[in-house]
Amino acid sequence: MEWARLRELCSDVVALRRGDHSAARLKIEQARLERERAVTEEEVVAQSERWTANPAVRESICGHCLSQKEPERRLGEIFGLPGAKPDAASIPTLP
Repeated sequence: MEWARLRELCSDVVALRRGDHSAARLKIEQARLERERAVTEEEVVAQSERWTANPAVRESICGHCLSQKEPERRLGEIFGLPGAKPDAASIPTLP
C-alpha cells in the first residue's frame, strides 16, 4: 500500500515539475519575442528615417504641406500686417 501512495505522490510531483518547466519555457519565449519586436521597431524607425532623408519621398509626403513660416505669413496677410505679401512659391498647388 505504501508503494502505491509513493507512486501517486511521485506522479503528482512530476506533473508539477512539468508545469514549472513549461512556464519557464513560456517566459523565455516571451522574452525572446519581446527582444525581436524591439529590434523590428528600431529597424522600422531607421528605415523611415532613411526614406524621409530621400528628397523625392519627402516631396511626395510633404509636397503640399505648408512651410513653417507659411501659416504666420497667411495670418499676417489676413490681418493686414506688414511684410505679409503672398509668396507664389510658398502657396501649395493641388495635384
